[in-house]
Amino acid sequence: MQNQVLADRVTIDYDSFEQFFRENSGRVHFSDHCPPLRIIRELHHHDALELGYCFEGSGVFWIDGVQTPYTAPCASLIFPGQLHKACSTGSQLSRWRFITIRAEAGLPAGVTGGVFTEPGLLALAERAAAECAAGAAHYEACVRHLMAAIVLIYARTAPAKQETAERRNRMERLQPVLHYISQNYAQGLTIQGLAQVLYVHPSTLRVWFREAFGMSPLQYVQHTRISRACALLQSTSMPIGEVAQTVGYQTLSSFNRQFSALCGCSPQAYRKREREVQPETGKIQHGFERI
Repeated sequence: MQNQVLADRVTIDYDSFEQFFRENSGRVHFSDHCPPLRIIRELHHHDALELGYCFEGSGVFWIDGVQTPYTAPCASLIFPGQLHKACSTGSQLSRWRFITIRAEAGLPAGVTGGVFTEPGLLALAERAAAECAAGAAHYEACVRHLMAAIVLIYARTAPAKQETAERRNRMERLQPVLHYISQNYAQGLTIQGLAQVLYVHPSTLRVWFREAFGMSPLQYVQHTRISRACALLQSTSMPIGEVAQTVGYQTLSSFNRQFSALCGCSPQAYRKREREVQPETGKIQHGFERI
């Protein structure tokens, strides 16, 4: 594993829940920690539920292969079994308080931990950290209930956040081939040729496009061609047949068929409609929102 945060070789440690309580027989374990200013050389996991609250500083949190930059104030939630570690960045160490409790049955399924900054959740995490420091009567019960609330509220928003992050990652991964299509859409593109741009198998590229856009790579090419055709039909007097060839169609019939399928009308009808609308609006509208 090579990464700007992770060392070439890392060790993985496991801490059982009992290890957290070698010096504390209570039901809540907490400790203050300042992640070092160095590359991460070890990851660890445990069978406990861990809440972290960052008081100051900044750094990077590595959780199950995902790097998340953080800046105080923020908090983290780690579920049992997740590989994780943090390192500080900048000129000073960041300062965290980590709270650990035994993982109860019934934790939300399919939710992974992460760093969060939502004000409501952050206020609960800050309160839990303060309860540990104060050590007032019944503080352990209070902390456990605060953590339970955090888990449930976090689980509500985590799927949407994870979906957004995953979509962003897919888009970033596809950027080279998207750029290639934008420059070469009029050529005879094939799934094999597009896959070679990313050095992946064609079936892998199909999966990535389906996840990111809900369509195949060649369907995306067709959408790109018709989008360019719409712009030409609006802004030029180029004959329909020439428009078809310019955007990559070998025959006028195939262009008409594909255009009608995506735009709901023929190229001629589209040009007529758009030119009737433009004088009223004073501007050209690309009219391709439906695809």
